[in-house]
Amino acid sequence: MQSPDVRAERSGHIVQHLLLLPEWRAAGVVCCYLSTSTEVQTDAIIAAAHAGGIRVAVPTVPLPGLAEVRADTTLCPGPRGVRQPEAIVPVPVDAVDLWIVPGVAFGRDGSRLGRGGGYYDRLLAQARGTVLGLAFDFQIFDRLPVDPWDHFVDRIVTESGAIVCRSGNSLSPRGRGRG
Repeated sequence: MQSPDVRAERSGHIVQHLLLLPEWRAAGVVCCYLSTSTEVQTDAIIAAAHAGGIRVAVPTVPLPGLAEVRADTTLCPGPRGVRQPEAIVPVPVDAVDLWIVPGVAFGRDGSRLGRGGGYYDRLLAQARGTVLGLAFDFQIFDRLPVDPWDHFVDRIVTESGAIVCRSGNSLSPRGRGRG
């Protein structure tokens, strides 16, 4: 278990690496999760997007749902304690250029272990664009078990840097995913 200070420091390094990626610099619309207390913290990413003129969408429940988050958006607790905008301004899934997703663990091949609800797999099934996973170094493994509906990430950004999982359109090694 990480202390809040260590999590904040490591999250800061992850944000620095993310902001240097060409996918970030090219994005007009970013979908980013609103972090919980144990995840890579994303508030600085969202603030950097706003400062750079990048539109920000966040996942909402029920699916499929994306809502815009502006600098003045009020956030409130949603299902499972995940923050979401109080007033929903919908964003089309196909408008997103860059997806920033959380995970419990990631494989270097781009496999991702979520919380078990399949939320991001269902959302990413409709998506286009680059998918980035944010993780701490200790969450990275060579490979993870996968299911037929799992969607892989293109890169993983950790406090040590970015891991390129594969090139292309987020297809898994077995040809699953979106095209």
